Amino acid sequence: MKQAWIDHVPRVADYWSSFSAPYRQRVTDLVDQYTPAGGAILDFGCGVGVQTFLIRARRPDVTIYAVDCSPLAQNLTRVLCGHDPHLHVGDTPVFVDTIPEVDTLVSVYTCGYLEPDEVGRIMTALRQKSKVMILAEATPEENIVQARSGMPTHCYAYPYRYWFQTWGDQVEIEPIEGDGFLNAITVVVKVP
Repeated sequence: MKQAWIDHVPRVADYWSSFSAPYRQRVTDLVDQYTPAGGAILDFGCGVGVQTFLIRARRPDVTIYAVDCSPLAQNLTRVLCGHDPHLHVGDTPVFVDTIPEVDTLVSVYTCGYLEPDEVGRIMTALRQKSKVMILAEATPEENIVQARSGMPTHCYAYPYRYWFQTWGDQVEIEPIEGDGFLNAITVVVKVP
């Protein structure tokens, strides 16, 4: 599945409608709420940079590490966000290993693309790097949006609540429904 995203040619225009989608605003609100002044954020699976851009617009004081496995998506993130000395964009597996601990990890519709044999390992590694994790994952309506833009449409459904609760984390599940774009489930994990 990851290779399908690497091979996909993303276009920022496919995402215009999502810039103002309520789920994007809610994720931005949560990042703002949980990230201290001058803090650090990891946007895991930044794609073309929509969520990175919205976070930066709200929080110019933070350092943002934006990672994606697609070189094209990384370049679009850089272009969309402009020159920003506090934005560091890189490749997912290599760059994540070098990122220091962050206050907040955000991931919007990324984890479902990870193969079952790698998602547990990656979630464990990301959990160790952050104090709060905000994971926005889609219901099947996301597949419609992806299909229209030519994106890969197969996603896995993972039991985030179960994983993190078994690790002893405090988990909040927030459904965001009926926003006219898609229905999303946002999971906030407070790492002890």
